[in-house]
Amino acid sequence: RCRRRTTRRLHRDGQRVISWFLVPHVGALAGTVGEDLAVQYCIDDYASLPDVDRSAVAAMDADLSRRADIVFVASAMLLPVKSALAKRVILSPHGVDVTHFRRATEGDFVPADIADISGPVIGFYGLIGAWIDLDLVQELASRRPDWTFLMIGRVAVSSVPELSNIRFLGARPYESLPDYGRRFDVAIIPYHPTRQVYYANPIKLREYLAMEKPVVSVSTPEIDRFADLVTIAT
Repeated sequence: RCRRRTTRRLHRDGQRVISWFLVPHVGALAGTVGEDLAVQYCIDDYASLPDVDRSAVAAMDADLSRRADIVFVASAMLLPVKSALAKRVILSPHGVDVTHFRRATEGDFVPADIADISGPVIGFYGLIGAWIDLDLVQELASRRPDWTFLMIGRVAVSSVPELSNIRFLGARPYESLPDYGRRFDVAIIPYHPTRQVYYANPIKLREYLAMEKPVVSVSTPEIDRFADLVTIAT
């Protein structure tokens, strides 16, 4: 009875209805609420994320892929994985708001919380989770004490390096990222070589490039595709 009511509500305007799933945890709902089309948008190997029940998440993810009418994947590495499960799979890499991030090439405004920095700035932004190699950042910072390593993003790990030339600013609004990026001399992607990273397609890479910043990154399949634009450190 509840499902029939939901179906009538979804279709009362005479429009087609699409259910769109960004994570696998509610995937059992796909195809059950009277929608015309069920879509999975997959940007990660969710079972390899830190601190999840790997077998349970993998099962939910696979079940959603089988239920969905279309699966979009952001990484080419996910394409064969999902093609073995889904009816139809489409590779759809991340886009980037070039106009927004190109603001980093214009003007000279620098946010007040970094205005005191002199010398080269090595910049990163994003969630600072277990997949970020902070030991690598610490090693680089210890070798280059005259460089400032600017780490922007929420810290989701229990401890961080405590060197004076590494600054952890915490999260900053999306709207302000080009202003911080304006001060970067080089942008970095210091990932751990994990399964999660292997399947990832970091949107920050495209954002860094839109800011016209030199990029140094560890090697991953998706980043290696940009080897003509990015310095790959192995």
